Amino acid sequence: MSRKLKYHENRYRNFIYENTTKASQYEQVAEEAVELAHVAQKIARILRGEQPVAEGVTFESEFEKFIEEYADVELAVFITETIGGGHNNVDQKFLDIYDEKLLRWYKRVKEKTGKEIEEENESRNEKD
Repeated sequence: MSRKLKYHENRYRNFIYENTTKASQYEQVAEEAVELAHVAQKIARILRGEQPVAEGVTFESEFEKFIEEYADVELAVFITETIGGGHNNVDQKFLDIYDEKLLRWYKRVKEKTGKEIEEENESRNEKD
């Protein structure tokens, strides 16, 4: 599938930003986030097999919806972060938070399972 637009197609983003209210932009983020949450919950039910799902509903079909809803959330957030055509440094802030939360999640799983990333074990053994 080829792209129809460049990733940061400013004229469309700016048009939406300039012709919608800030409140409606955040409402859109909330709506899309709820839809993403619902499809993620459905995928979890499929993976566990604990609750029945409608006939024809598969992991693959729901994963396609998951990707679509993720794109919807990303787009809605992208619009809210647009301020006069700029990004107000949101991308860097996002990456900083992402790194922090990824490490926190890793530490929690590590503590719960007692497992480590192989590279950590190897570098620790080399230091000993």
